[in-house]
Amino acid sequence: MKYEWKESANFKADVNKVKKELDCLGNDFSPHEIVEKAKNSKTELFKCFEWNNKKCGEKFRLDQARQLIRSIIIIPEKENIEIRAYESIIYNEKKCYVPTEIIIKDEDLYLQLVNGIIKSIKEFERKLKSYEYLNKNVKKLSEKIIVIREEFEQMNFFDN
Repeated sequence: MKYEWKESANFKADVNKVKKELDCLGNDFSPHEIVEKAKNSKTELFKCFEWNNKKCGEKFRLDQARQLIRSIIIIPEKENIEIRAYESIIYNEKKCYVPTEIIIKDEDLYLQLVNGIIKSIKEFERKLKSYEYLNKNVKKLSEKIIVIREEFEQMNFFDN
């Protein structure tokens, strides 16, 4: 797998070294665990954080950890797409980040991911609905999104 920083990411560290260090945290980890590992100045993760306590504190670094984890993407060799390398889900009874490669192999974890996508589509539907009065094309788009979501909800993601 090839890993890269998302285009909007502003991290100076080597993404592949960061990925290896995150892998050492196991299959599920929290932003707090990322920050703890990054406190070691010999790690590549260290380069991803602001350590000047006059500029920021622990809560800011936790936000930096969340941003970091959302910024690592997988670039499949034969596809021209970006996939998040980690997703935030409930795993071992706690909310944490789990590698996407593990999620797609586990039906329960994958269904959590799918349900999160459906939730995002519903949020988009609500937003569109609030602007339907402005333009008839927004209403048409809103109706199409509803159809797409309903079809998506009916799909069986484990039939190949």
